[in-house]
Amino acid sequence: MLRARAIVVVPAVVAIASCAARYTVEPGDAGATVDAQAPTPDADAGTAKDADVADAAGDERAAPDASPLEGVCGSDCHVVFVSSKTYAGVAVGGIAGADAKCQALAAASRSAAIQARAARFAAWISTGNANSPGMTTRLPAAGRFRRVDGATIADSVPELLSGNIRVTVNLDENGEAIQTGGLQGASWTGTEGNGKTSGATCADWSGAGVQGDIGRATSTDSTWTNYAAVDCTLAKHLYCFDRF
Repeated sequence: MLRARAIVVVPAVVAIASCAARYTVEPGDAGATVDAQAPTPDADAGTAKDADVADAAGDERAAPDASPLEGVCGSDCHVVFVSSKTYAGVAVGGIAGADAKCQALAAASRSAAIQARAARFAAWISTGNANSPGMTTRLPAAGRFRRVDGATIADSVPELLSGNIRVTVNLDENGEAIQTGGLQGASWTGTEGNGKTSGATCADWSGAGVQGDIGRATSTDSTWTNYAAVDCTLAKHLYCFDRF
């Protein structure tokens, strides 16, 4: 009889050892029943998990991007971008219309720093006769001017109005470089390098003018703001300045 019991017990021990090799029983799970087959992943659960990951990735893409301006551009720093959109000179809508266009683009920017300053933006355009004050009365009293990527355009208002800037103004509100072939990268300005009105302003951007002065986004000399006079029906960009 003892020998018969030994024959029964040994296979049981072998079976338990075999199970232990395939499954790990956590402490506190003593007495739990372990199925002979490994659990099959739930296809629906996997699909839901994948969907959650995709949703999270989508939410991350929709969130404003961090900007080099964060922590670098304080209250004495003014952000500058060139509009991603273009507008006919006859459809700018005067200074108020141009400012509103800059503010709308800033509010829709992918940069949190630009969004936060949206209401502060104004277009770099002038009105009135030649040599009128123009932009000189629309700029902050002091401060540094930086591009969307953090690069310094000018370190002060006098430097900005000197006729030369340090880097080109060719990045839009999302930090993307605009197309600059030929006059593709031109912006309506009606403004001289010293900030005063150039004289060609598409009749103050009202829709009745014939020609307006433009600046080139590829320039760092005075042609960045006053390169040539062109037909007011053409579509051009706007320079947008955070001026408060």
